[in-house]
Amino acid sequence: MNAMQPIVTPTPWGTHWDFPGDTAVSPAEERRRHLLSCYRDHLSTALDHETASYTISVSEGSETLAVELFDITSNEIVVVCPAHSRGDDIAYAIGALLDLVRFFTPAPNKLLVATGEPYEDTRQLLASCDITVCWPTDDGSFRRGALTPPEPGA
Repeated sequence: MNAMQPIVTPTPWGTHWDFPGDTAVSPAEERRRHLLSCYRDHLSTALDHETASYTISVSEGSETLAVELFDITSNEIVVVCPAHSRGDDIAYAIGALLDLVRFFTPAPNKLLVATGEPYEDTRQLLASCDITVCWPTDDGSFRRGALTPPEPGA
Protein backbone atom coordinates (compact mmCIF):
# COMPACT_ATOMS: atom_id res chain seq x y z
CA MET A 1 0.00 0.00 0.00
CA ASN A 2 1.39 3.42 -0.96
CA ALA A 3 1.53 6.08 1.71
CA MET A 4 -0.08 9.40 0.86
CA GLN A 5 2.37 12.24 0.32
CA PRO A 6 1.67 15.21 2.60
CA ILE A 7 -0.04 18.11 0.83
CA VAL A 8 0.82 21.66 1.91
CA THR A 9 -1.95 24.11 0.99
CA PRO A 10 -1.95 27.91 1.45
CA THR A 11 -4.70 28.96 3.84
CA PRO A 12 -6.23 32.41 4.50
CA TRP A 13 -4.95 34.17 7.65
CA GLY A 14 -6.94 33.32 10.79
CA THR A 15 -8.73 30.32 9.24
CA HIS A 16 -7.12 27.97 11.76
CA TRP A 17 -8.92 29.80 14.56
CA ASP A 18 -12.44 29.05 13.33
CA PHE A 19 -13.78 25.96 15.00
CA PRO A 20 -17.46 25.04 14.63
CA GLY A 21 -19.18 25.39 17.99
CA ASP A 22 -16.12 27.05 19.55
CA THR A 23 -17.88 29.61 21.71
CA ALA A 24 -15.52 29.83 24.68
CA VAL A 25 -11.86 30.62 24.09
CA SER A 26 -9.57 30.35 27.09
CA PRO A 27 -7.65 33.42 28.26
CA ALA A 28 -4.37 31.68 27.37
CA GLU A 29 -5.63 31.02 23.82
CA GLU A 30 -6.78 34.64 23.51
CA ARG A 31 -3.29 35.82 24.56
CA ARG A 32 -1.67 33.39 22.10
CA ARG A 33 -3.84 34.60 19.21
CA HIS A 34 -3.22 38.24 20.10
CA LEU A 35 0.55 37.69 20.26
CA LEU A 36 0.47 35.84 16.92
CA SER A 37 -1.45 38.74 15.31
CA CYS A 38 0.97 41.29 16.80
CA TYR A 39 3.98 39.37 15.51
CA ARG A 40 2.41 39.01 12.05
CA ASP A 41 1.74 42.77 12.00
CA HIS A 42 5.35 43.39 13.08
CA LEU A 43 6.65 41.23 10.23
CA SER A 44 4.51 42.86 7.56
CA THR A 45 4.61 46.47 8.79
CA ALA A 46 7.97 47.00 10.51
CA LEU A 47 10.02 44.53 8.48
CA ASP A 48 8.04 44.44 5.19
CA HIS A 49 8.07 40.62 5.20
CA GLU A 50 5.66 38.46 3.25
CA THR A 51 3.76 35.96 5.40
CA ALA A 52 1.44 33.03 4.82
CA SER A 53 -0.56 30.35 6.59
CA TYR A 54 -0.76 26.71 5.52
CA THR A 55 -2.74 23.57 6.13
CA ILE A 56 -0.83 20.31 5.83
CA SER A 57 -2.83 17.20 4.95
CA VAL A 58 -0.71 14.52 6.55
CA SER A 59 -2.60 11.37 5.68
CA GLU A 60 -5.75 10.09 4.09
CA GLY A 61 -8.78 11.06 6.11
CA SER A 62 -9.05 14.10 8.28
CA GLU A 63 -5.58 14.41 9.82
CA THR A 64 -4.27 17.94 9.17
CA LEU A 65 -1.71 20.23 10.73
CA ALA A 66 -1.87 24.01 10.83
CA VAL A 67 0.96 26.41 10.12
CA GLU A 68 -0.65 29.57 11.42
CA LEU A 69 2.25 31.82 10.46
CA PHE A 70 5.07 31.31 7.99
CA ASP A 71 7.52 34.13 7.28
CA ILE A 72 8.15 33.63 3.57
CA THR A 73 10.82 36.34 3.42
CA SER A 74 12.96 34.63 6.09
CA ASN A 75 11.84 31.05 5.32
CA GLU A 76 10.76 30.64 8.94
CA ILE A 77 7.96 28.69 10.62
CA VAL A 78 6.55 30.65 13.55
CA VAL A 79 4.85 29.09 16.58
CA VAL A 80 3.55 31.23 19.43
CA CYS A 81 3.82 29.97 22.98
CA PRO A 82 1.62 31.58 25.66
CA ALA A 83 4.48 31.30 28.18
CA HIS A 84 8.17 32.08 28.47
CA SER A 85 9.46 29.51 30.94
CA ARG A 86 9.82 25.73 30.90
CA GLY A 87 6.58 23.82 31.02
CA ASP A 88 3.99 22.09 28.90
CA ASP A 89 3.51 25.10 26.60
CA ILE A 90 7.21 25.28 25.70
CA ALA A 91 7.37 21.51 25.19
CA TYR A 92 4.29 21.65 22.93
CA ALA A 93 5.76 24.52 20.89
CA ILE A 94 9.07 22.68 20.42
CA GLY A 95 7.23 19.56 19.29
CA ALA A 96 5.03 21.54 16.91
CA LEU A 97 8.03 23.22 15.28
CA LEU A 98 9.95 19.96 14.92
CA ASP A 99 6.86 18.31 13.42
CA LEU A 100 5.94 21.09 10.98
CA VAL A 101 9.42 21.82 9.61
CA ARG A 102 9.73 18.38 8.03
CA PHE A 103 7.00 19.13 5.44
CA PHE A 104 8.89 21.98 3.76
CA THR A 105 11.81 21.98 1.32
CA PRO A 106 14.17 23.60 1.87
CA ALA A 107 13.80 23.12 5.60
CA PRO A 108 12.71 26.41 7.14
CA ASN A 109 14.15 28.05 10.21
CA LYS A 110 12.17 27.61 13.43
CA LEU A 111 10.97 30.52 15.56
CA LEU A 112 9.14 30.40 18.88
CA VAL A 113 7.45 33.66 19.90
CA ALA A 114 7.17 33.80 23.71
CA THR A 115 5.14 36.18 25.88
CA GLY A 116 8.28 37.56 27.52
CA GLU A 117 12.01 37.15 27.66
CA PRO A 118 12.70 33.48 28.41
CA TYR A 119 14.85 32.35 31.28
CA GLU A 120 18.38 31.34 30.30
CA ASP A 121 17.63 27.63 30.80
CA THR A 122 14.70 27.87 28.36
CA ARG A 123 16.84 29.75 25.83
CA GLN A 124 19.51 27.03 26.06
CA LEU A 125 16.86 24.34 25.55
CA LEU A 126 15.54 26.09 22.44
CA ALA A 127 19.04 26.69 21.08
CA SER A 128 19.86 22.99 21.51
CA CYS A 129 16.87 22.27 19.20
CA ASP A 130 18.03 24.93 16.70
CA ILE A 131 15.00 27.08 17.56
CA THR A 132 15.27 30.85 17.69
CA VAL A 133 13.16 32.68 20.26
CA CYS A 134 11.74 36.19 20.26
CA TRP A 135 9.42 38.16 22.55
CA PRO A 136 7.59 41.49 22.55
CA THR A 137 9.25 44.60 23.94
CA ASP A 138 7.66 47.57 25.71
CA ASP A 139 7.76 49.66 22.51
CA GLY A 140 5.70 47.11 20.52
CA SER A 141 8.59 45.61 18.58
CA PHE A 142 10.06 42.14 19.07
CA ARG A 143 13.51 41.13 20.29
CA ARG A 144 15.32 37.97 19.23
CA GLY A 145 17.37 36.01 21.71
CA ALA A 146 20.83 34.73 21.07
CA LEU A 147 20.99 31.26 19.60
CA THR A 148 23.99 29.90 21.41
CA PRO A 149 23.68 26.34 22.70
CA PRO A 150 25.37 25.54 25.99
CA GLU A 151 28.76 23.88 26.00
CA PRO A 152 28.54 20.10 26.51
CA GLY A 153 28.84 19.29 30.19
CA ALA A 154 28.37 22.92 31.23
